[in-house]
Amino acid sequence: MLFGNWYRLMKADDDTTKNELDAIIRTQLGFYEDTLQPKLTSLKTDLDAQRKLVNDQLAALNQERRIKPQLELKETPAARYWQPNEPVLLLTAPEFTGAARFGITGVDAEGYLICRIDDQLLSSIVVNNITINGSQFNAINLPGPNKLPQSALFDRLLEESCLLNTNIVSSLTSIAANVLQQSLQAALDGLDQSTYAFTGLLPAAKAVRWWNGNPWNPIMVIWESDFSPLQPTRQGETIQHYSSNFFTNNYAVDQNAGGFITYKGPADPTQIIAHNKENYSGSAILTLSAADSFAKQLAEYLEDHTDPTLQTILDDLGTGQYVSFSINGFGNSLIMQDQDLQLNIKVPESNPYYFLTEGVSDVVGDSYSVSPETNGHFNPIRAGYLNMKLTAVDVYGNKREIKISEQCYASSMISWYKDKQIPETAFLPPRIAQPSRLLFRWISADGTEAQEMTTHPATTPICGWIMPNHLDASLFFYDQQGHALGTMFLDGDHTTTLWQSAPGDNKTINQSVAAVFEYQNPIFAAFAESLMAATPQFFLDFWTAIDSMHNFVNPSNYAQNNDLAVLIGRPVAVTQAMLRLEASGSPALNQSWDTLEPADNNLTGVQFPVILGDLDKIDDGLIGYFKQGQDGYDFSSFYSEAATGTNGVVKPTANNLMVNVSPKIDAPDPANLMQDAVKVLMLVDPRAAIYATSGIQPVMTIQIPPDEYTDVVSTLEMTFLTTPVLQGVTGFNLPLPAEEGYQWSWIEETLVANKPVWATVPDINFTTSQAIAAYTPQAIREGWLRLNPQLLSFTMLNPLGQPAAVPDQDNDFTLTMKNRKPAEMTVKPGDLLPEGDPNTGGVFYIHFGKLIDDDKVPDVSITAAGWKFQCMNNLQYGNYWACTPESAVTLAPGAEVAFSITKAFVAPNSGQVQVYVDYMDITGVNNGTDASLLSIIQ
Repeated sequence: MLFGNWYRLMKADDDTTKNELDAIIRTQLGFYEDTLQPKLTSLKTDLDAQRKLVNDQLAALNQERRIKPQLELKETPAARYWQPNEPVLLLTAPEFTGAARFGITGVDAEGYLICRIDDQLLSSIVVNNITINGSQFNAINLPGPNKLPQSALFDRLLEESCLLNTNIVSSLTSIAANVLQQSLQAALDGLDQSTYAFTGLLPAAKAVRWWNGNPWNPIMVIWESDFSPLQPTRQGETIQHYSSNFFTNNYAVDQNAGGFITYKGPADPTQIIAHNKENYSGSAILTLSAADSFAKQLAEYLEDHTDPTLQTILDDLGTGQYVSFSINGFGNSLIMQDQDLQLNIKVPESNPYYFLTEGVSDVVGDSYSVSPETNGHFNPIRAGYLNMKLTAVDVYGNKREIKISEQCYASSMISWYKDKQIPETAFLPPRIAQPSRLLFRWISADGTEAQEMTTHPATTPICGWIMPNHLDASLFFYDQQGHALGTMFLDGDHTTTLWQSAPGDNKTINQSVAAVFEYQNPIFAAFAESLMAATPQFFLDFWTAIDSMHNFVNPSNYAQNNDLAVLIGRPVAVTQAMLRLEASGSPALNQSWDTLEPADNNLTGVQFPVILGDLDKIDDGLIGYFKQGQDGYDFSSFYSEAATGTNGVVKPTANNLMVNVSPKIDAPDPANLMQDAVKVLMLVDPRAAIYATSGIQPVMTIQIPPDEYTDVVSTLEMTFLTTPVLQGVTGFNLPLPAEEGYQWSWIEETLVANKPVWATVPDINFTTSQAIAAYTPQAIREGWLRLNPQLLSFTMLNPLGQPAAVPDQDNDFTLTMKNRKPAEMTVKPGDLLPEGDPNTGGVFYIHFGKLIDDDKVPDVSITAAGWKFQCMNNLQYGNYWACTPESAVTLAPGAEVAFSITKAFVAPNSGQVQVYVDYMDITGVNNGTDASLLSIIQ
């Protein structure tokens, strides 16, 4: 902007304009010196200090842990800016014969050019028994003296060319020139002939050409284009501004075609083309790159395949008749910038603007590569129609106007209107003319910062988790670490939404949604409370959409247990993300004389749609999303492609999410990333990427790194309301599916000392051998079946390593706790309190069940180095043991801890009995139960 204003000052021809520009430049210089430069200095100081701090920490860490390879801080590039490609033209015509280098003969057996040394040049030939020596032509040698290296060699090459000139040889031997030409060409191609005899080695066939006039070999094109913008930014002397709905009123984005944009506006393009012509011109070098690239692909294919048609095309591509060029500088011209060599920012000392110019030079430095085209046309949105006029220039400077008899266009550039093609006109779909980028970024779950990230977020974007329950159309809720919070469901007649805090967690027993979520992520809490307050119809449609979307998402790195899929859906992460359409530096500004103050013709006010998710991609993980509202997120509407109803759960329209170009002209520097960002609360399958399609930018994707969710997903427990259930005198006898890697247990609410607590019963069997007797007397029970992953296993074995016990005597056992997770888990020191009481750390409760009579449980001795043990007693469980570590214990994957159990007097049982362990508040795993089965041997 500063350089552009100075450039205009130097070209202004009236004092009023000069004075205005002078004042503007002085203001800009003052802002730089007083505000921007101190801020830049401060930021650099902070950056250097932060870099030193991180490097010092890394050095200490590397030394302490002896990490190899050592960790080091590296800079990585930020997300790139994208600028529309210049239109590219491919030309072909019979006149493009190609230069001599495009022949296909004159190579050796290995495909290399034939090369000679100086003593192998032709010295003489014999034709019709007449010997012609090269020395006969030394009179036409190069004039001397000359400064050419190896001048004698050049003279011999000139003499050789006379020996190969069939017209000269024809005059000396009386043999027709055409006969000589055929024989010489045969000799050059390595074929038999009887006309010539040579002394010396013939040159490569590529080196010999018969000159029949100058060939037409164009090397560059002078292009002129008539660009017809859909909306000009100037009508006569009046500046025109884009309307905010310029894009949405005129264009549609086809997500299924990778963001293909089609024109749908009311205006007839033929009238736009006829009346809105703006001329641009330039020149470009013709290249063979397009043909060469295609030929290379064909050659690689034909190495393994036989296809005569493709072989013909490949041979044709090698003739040099296919040339291409891009309209270089067209994009810059649209934003009134001249892409040309720039002179230094200098004026003579006598110039009245000398000191001003020196100030501009100090600030701008060498960062000026374009100059303003003050009399050009301003089109910051490249949207319209293009016609071309071409003039080719050959190697000799000859010019020929190119008259195109047949025009073909890429499918994205065909001009359509009312299903009819507009002939000989290229459609330029809308693009931001200057470099820009669509930022699609995670936001940290606390909701306060925009989370710029490369491959890994600094903080998790996951606010919490939900998972559908297929048995009763309910939703499980989990916090960010995967701990169960509760279940939301509808009553029997679908008229009321109900909440059940997580069964088994005494800290939240019988608490409301608001109470359970009081200390949870505030965004996740607002989501849960809004869903609870919504209508039952909204909840049912919401549940259906979430569960149905899994039919369209099938990430390649995920496989679910088929039996478990009958019970539950997949885990859904509730995440925050933001969208921001960002121009490089600042928005393009109108450089005309009528807009001396910064003006972008409302470029930053135009709304561009962004479509989230893609149903055609089975690896797209978007389930649905909530939009940003006036204060937080608007939870009244959930947008999902699987929506089937109209109760607030709806399919998003193509224009549902809109972004504007940022930063604004008056935005602070550096700009606030969130100022113009659009936030969304997305429900996603974390195993898959999320796609964002805008049409004006490449399709963007983001994905949660696996280590942000795999550890959590593996810990999720499920509880299924099961009422009523008949319990026999010997315990529960329920037909439950065996889920590998999971443990079933029964949880119900009971009163202990008039206080509601959860009771856990892991001893659930299914047998039909005592179907009637074992159920007498019977009790009706109401509760939940809990299914928790067996991530922490407990195995009890006798000294022989057998899961066996001898009745009516003391037994010794080893109880082994093993981490079965693929990640670490930590047991923090807790208090030896009764099961169910809130604790400050991890605690294990060992219940011996029928293995040991209740009155004998206190006599058992349990020991392990670094652990504390205490026998507990209450009305709910009788006698049982509690244990906790004296200091934090971290278990690596597969690590074990062994507890020694002695003086265990086994009761007079038979068959098999279970010993089970309840574990609570273990970092890295949900509360759960695991059982060890022992056989009673006589």
